[in-house]
Amino acid sequence: MLLLVLALTQAPIELTPGMVITQSVRVVPKVYRLSGAPIVVRGDNITVDFRGATVEGSSADTAIRVDGGSNVRIVNAHVRGYKVGILAARHRSSLPRDERSEPQLEAAPLEPR
Repeated sequence: MLLLVLALTQAPIELTPGMVITQSVRVVPKVYRLSGAPIVVRGDNITVDFRGATVEGSSADTAIRVDGGSNVRIVNAHVRGYKVGILAARHRSSLPRDERSEPQLEAAPLEPR
């Protein structure tokens, strides 16, 4: 738990296409217009707190890919314009969830650009 607290107290990061996140981070809250390679989250016990940031992209792309690992949380993210918002591959227990409820996976239609 202490490692999670320390990781979340680090300075927020800015997102770039294709970046690989391997530890818990906070994202600078703004609108990111990204194309090409998705943001990749890889590892165990990682929380990526988007703090309300919006990721906008192309309808042919994937925004965020959770690649393996377990207990990965993507929170407070807004994703628009992508064909796939969040893709979880080879993961264990990595479903998006509401802090007050059991794990769940909800899908909503993508907003037009």
